[in-house]
Amino acid sequence: MSVKSSRGQTIMGGGFRNLTSANEYGGGFKAIGGDTVVENNGYMVHTFNASANFKIFYGKREVQWLVVAGGGQGGGATEGSRWGGGGGAGGFRTSTSTPLGTGTYAITVGAGATGWTGGTGNSGSVSQFGSVAQSTGGGGAAGGFNTTSGGQNGGSGGGRSSTNSGTGTGNAGGYSPAEGTNGNSSGNGGGASQTGNNANSSGTTTNGGQGTSSSVTGSAVFYAGGGARGQTNASAGGEGGGGDGRGDGNAGGGQAGTTNLGGGGGGAFSFSGNHGGGNGGSGVVILRYRK
Repeated sequence: MSVKSSRGQTIMGGGFRNLTSANEYGGGFKAIGGDTVVENNGYMVHTFNASANFKIFYGKREVQWLVVAGGGQGGGATEGSRWGGGGGAGGFRTSTSTPLGTGTYAITVGAGATGWTGGTGNSGSVSQFGSVAQSTGGGGAAGGFNTTSGGQNGGSGGGRSSTNSGTGTGNAGGYSPAEGTNGNSSGNGGGASQTGNNANSSGTTTNGGQGTSSSVTGSAVFYAGGGARGQTNASAGGEGGGGDGRGDGNAGGGQAGTTNLGGGGGGAFSFSGNHGGGNGGSGVVILRYRK
């Protein structure tokens, strides 16, 4: 017996009693949701740049998911050649679910940390794919002020500052494999795969922690790079959207992490006056399944 799905595809039911049974077990699948939905080499890819719902009308599929949380804010700085640390990247997690069936799955895309704090940067927000998976926001970095707290814990940890040696711890969600790394003792924010002061995929040295590459969209993209500290020479954020830190030739606030990559914000540097750290980049949720 063959039946027609609502997408106009013929499904060989093989003795199914009704269309619902054929769709559920015979191969039909329909789902909606996301800012963009594209077909790529026999897969459907739903990208969520903002919070919304993923709704499955019928059928079951294993769903490959990427969940990246919002990045932490870089540390601010006050006069006296002080510098703030780099913000930690948002937590990076990816895997494949067990077969998911009919239902509505809430998608939360974590915001990057924002707002002037008078020193230590704020931490980013959690991203989540229903009850299937979530990742932790990146830790805010220590600020270069006379009194300030150290780098904050998060998906990846925030870096230290010129006035506080405390660094943030990564993998705050306690996941295996880990969702991120620690902020490092040089002041740079942790990235998804490395803590900082490392070479990126092009061989260029970066200060912010290296992110991790994913090809869930069909193309390799780095996510969750750590922010760089402010320092004497301008410093580069980690590959995967980490914000650059300010140098003394261009003192001021740090660069923001990249939107929808979950990068940590760059740290500020100051000869005079107060400067804020760069904001964290917002996260992203991407879902992929076979047509």
